[in-house]
Amino acid sequence: MGKTFRVVVCGTKECGKTSIIERAIYNKAGPFPSTVEDIYVANVENDRGLEEQIRIYDTAGIDPKSLSLKEDLPRHLFPHADGYILVFSLDDEASFQVVDVIRKEVELHHKENPKKDLVLVVVGNKKDLTQQRQVETVQALNWAAREKVKYFEVSASERSSLFEPFVYLSSKLSPPHGKSSFTQLTMGRSSKQHSKGSE
Repeated sequence: MGKTFRVVVCGTKECGKTSIIERAIYNKAGPFPSTVEDIYVANVENDRGLEEQIRIYDTAGIDPKSLSLKEDLPRHLFPHADGYILVFSLDDEASFQVVDVIRKEVELHHKENPKKDLVLVVVGNKKDLTQQRQVETVQALNWAAREKVKYFEVSASERSSLFEPFVYLSSKLSPPHGKSSFTQLTMGRSSKQHSKGSE
């Protein structure tokens, strides 16, 4: 295992950021209190069967109705981030629109500070809430294709659905020297560190 990669998780309030992290790492089900800022450390197996240590920064949820939405982003973490997980709720169209704003701001930051490649994953959460769904799969996939971002649909209540985004992220953060094959994610020997608050 080499360096520790730093991944920033962003999204609106109640989109399920913390639920995804807690379920993937600890198999814990929510609900969880609102996050101020938490740090998790997990060993994630990439698609080559190698474990990469990832430090996950869970950030405060953004209010989609905020007049200072762009100013509410966790910009203090951007210079240190190796990757991003942007989360929205499939039953909330506004949270999807906010993710697009976050994506644009992250990409702008990295264009202005091109020190490393941008590794970014977008996750549509709550795919189990089919009756309440406001963002259709084809809509999200078309947007992801247009913006050239990797998109996954998950449910924090279905732990197995959470593995693929983390495997993909781990593999992109530590790219192979040659060809590789896709394998199952394992998350183990994890720890949680708190910073300023908890969710």
